[in-house]
Amino acid sequence: MTQQSMPLSGAQAGIWFAQRLDPGNPVYNAADRIDIHGPLRVDTFERALERCLAEAEPLRLRFTDEPAQYLPEYDSLRGCLTVVDLRGEPDPETAAREWMAADLRTPVDVVTGRLSRHALLRLTGEHHVWYLRAHHILIDAYALSMLVSRTAGIYTALADGLTPGAGPFGSMAPVLAEEEAYRASGRYARDRAYWLDRLGGAPAPAGLRRRGSACSLCGSPRPHAFLLPRAPSRPPVSTARRAC
Repeated sequence: MTQQSMPLSGAQAGIWFAQRLDPGNPVYNAADRIDIHGPLRVDTFERALERCLAEAEPLRLRFTDEPAQYLPEYDSLRGCLTVVDLRGEPDPETAAREWMAADLRTPVDVVTGRLSRHALLRLTGEHHVWYLRAHHILIDAYALSMLVSRTAGIYTALADGLTPGAGPFGSMAPVLAEEEAYRASGRYARDRAYWLDRLGGAPAPAGLRRRGSACSLCGSPRPHAFLLPRAPSRPPVSTARRAC
């Protein structure tokens, strides 16, 4: 059966063209680091992550050689989590930072590459680091925070023997339909006329010719933190989000 192709949103199209013009640039990689302190059930965490990713349609999107996207008919989420044991390293924290930095610096092809990745780095028996990286064509920083919160909620429910509630994620189809309707509306025509007038006399837009060096990577992680009630099913969690 042929995959049903969908157009890109305006934001996605800009990233698609930019990455295709400069495929060796990792600047569109976005990542979060989540420090989990306490007794973590790794198998339960992996189940929670798989369920969350199954709900989050944007993270399952694939892209083609033309500016288009589609949802695979079958996309197994089993094995989506890489577990890395760093307890034997002389300095597990430094080893974790180097591992994450190397992954974040790796360019990702938007057509053939691995657009998202999840790893659980084990520093001690009760200190794990959840590293999640996604290409900006899939998701932004706010959506990454939603992914973290949803996975934590599913984990808590599963660990307590409960059924997780409904997730917050929607489908791409309504988003694309809303953008298409806007572009066909009188409001879009008025907005376009306004900005053409407002920017009259501005320098000519830059062309697509590649020039200069690749953009630099995002800055160092920006610390954020939250604590969950300390119990076997709810280990305290602190986060450090990369400022992308």
